[in-house]
Amino acid sequence: MSTPETIKGLWWITGKDQPARSGTLNISSTDLRLSIWEHQQLTVEEVVLRAAQDETQHVSRVVYGRDEHDKPVTLFGCSIGEWGFSAGLQKFEIDALAAVRGLEIESWSTPIARAVLIRPGLLHRWLGRNLIVSSKTEDGKAAFIPVEGLDLLFPLEPGIKIRFCEVASPSSSSDEFRFCPDSQIWFHFDEPRSISEIRDLWVPWVTRLLGLLIGTAVWKEEVRIFTVDPFEKGISIIDREGELLPIGSRTGPVRLSDPHARNMVAPFEAIREQLGGIVAEWHRVCRRLKPVVDLFATVSLHHNMFMEARFLFLVQTLEIYHVCSDRFESRELPKHKHEEWLAIALEALPANLHDWAKGKLQLNFRSLFQKLVDIFKAHEAEAVRLFGNLEEAASRIAYTRNYYTHYHEDADKGRLIPERKMFGICFALEAMLWLILLRELKLEGRSVESVVRRAEGLKFVLLDS
Repeated sequence: MSTPETIKGLWWITGKDQPARSGTLNISSTDLRLSIWEHQQLTVEEVVLRAAQDETQHVSRVVYGRDEHDKPVTLFGCSIGEWGFSAGLQKFEIDALAAVRGLEIESWSTPIARAVLIRPGLLHRWLGRNLIVSSKTEDGKAAFIPVEGLDLLFPLEPGIKIRFCEVASPSSSSDEFRFCPDSQIWFHFDEPRSISEIRDLWVPWVTRLLGLLIGTAVWKEEVRIFTVDPFEKGISIIDREGELLPIGSRTGPVRLSDPHARNMVAPFEAIREQLGGIVAEWHRVCRRLKPVVDLFATVSLHHNMFMEARFLFLVQTLEIYHVCSDRFESRELPKHKHEEWLAIALEALPANLHDWAKGKLQLNFRSLFQKLVDIFKAHEAEAVRLFGNLEEAASRIAYTRNYYTHYHEDADKGRLIPERKMFGICFALEAMLWLILLRELKLEGRSVESVVRRAEGLKFVLLDS
């Protein structure tokens, strides 16, 4: 968890046309709470009367503030968390869903950002670059010099570019001089984008891509928003940049707590020449397979669900992939054939059964078992290594999923995945989903092999074994 910080200043909690109030914004990695205490003078009778009136307090959805340096702060999604008073004080506790420090913004959906800087955790480790190299001075003495900075720019779509940057940033004190990595990912927009789009689309876009390539969850350490593009010549960013709050830190279990280059799925140096194509394909995947990416990030990058929930989410993700992908046909019959057979079936049934039968027979989707077989056979070499007999594995997985979601006491226990094997099945399903996304990015070879080998090599020790 990051250390909570505070911003002290003046706040217009009921609108810019109302008086400002002094208060403190308390910031943690997950919460924003504005605390305001006001002096007042009430008699005991006035306190009792006011309490009996049961007043309802309201605050603006967007609260504007100025910090101790007279810089703007904008709070979004504000609501009263707590309100109270006594004879001498009135207290407001206001919860906010998000904030931007440094800019005054009309609304969460106002187009304002021409450029965005994101500092994700583990980015430097993924890049794997040495910050300094050994050298010699002109007189032959040993020396160290910073390496040349990294600056890679790629188009994503017309009007949007992504940039990968890293430089060795020097810092010093009375006791030391050191170089630290300054690793950044930038987005450049020809037309301004809203804070809503930045947080809900582009920040997850970055952290999920890095998570897929590194092999574990990646969090955001800093997000800065610019109303101008700092890379354009002659542009000043004074009073034109803001920081998105709160900044999330790594919380809860992750797949790898301390990833090293040898444990990564696709380290930077291994895919550097392909990176432009990879980010373009990831942009396509995030649009076409959005629910698949959402579930993948929730389940596979974090390991904070109990096993049955992981199993259900992983199976659901593969089923959604089958429907969203253009590689598979999810209908059981062609549409015209299904309509023809439905008409024949209804004609053969008594009229009083038509409504019931029509509801049942209108479903024209391949079963979960068939969908799993389709996916496994599309990646047959790896699927056999992960699951063994593909049809038997698909049958057990489908039956167990249906058992968990439609529980019935007369289930055939012999067809269920045994509890002692559930861990292994979950990791195999996870590996299958992982290699599918890698192949959507046109990554093969070492990356796919590392995912399969990692799942193959797992050994599980149970208490009763």
